[in-house]
Amino acid sequence: HLGQVMAWDRMLEGSAANLDETLPKIRTALNQALTLDPAYGEAYGYRSLASRVYDWKFDKADQDSARSMELDPNNPAVLQFRGIHLLAVGRGEEAIALRARSVDINPVDLGVRSQLARAFYLTKRYDDAIRTSRAVIDFDAVTRDPSAPGRLLPAFDSGDHLHPNDVGYEAMGKAIDLQLFRNDS
Repeated sequence: HLGQVMAWDRMLEGSAANLDETLPKIRTALNQALTLDPAYGEAYGYRSLASRVYDWKFDKADQDSARSMELDPNNPAVLQFRGIHLLAVGRGEEAIALRARSVDINPVDLGVRSQLARAFYLTKRYDDAIRTSRAVIDFDAVTRDPSAPGRLLPAFDSGDHLHPNDVGYEAMGKAIDLQLFRNDS
């Protein structure tokens, strides 16, 4: 059910779906996911997002994002949802800490790393945002097909044309400039 929620959410973000038709589907799928597994942290995270973004119910969003952290505190997606909420309510340093933890857990995930850069930017830590963004850009340069820059190199493609395979992840890991992680300030 969460896959449906993610798809509908992406369609809403891209203006490819009607909010009045899609939001009830999102709510139904979230409720079904939580009925099947009341301890599903990611579902609480998505419900937090829906409460805050679509309903402007920040208290409910806070409850759900906190619950997602109680249930699954080492899941990068859960950390991201909580970080988004914390940024929205002006708790930027806490959001940065969670997003940095996401990067520690999954250092080769471009989305996780780009969200850390975004948190730095939104909290006016511009040098940190630039440093973190450069790491994202470097991963893209390592995995992209020079003949079709919007695609992965075939040798690195897991088959879905979106995620790297093990060889691609290995190349990304080897491309990490460890100096990026030094805190010399």
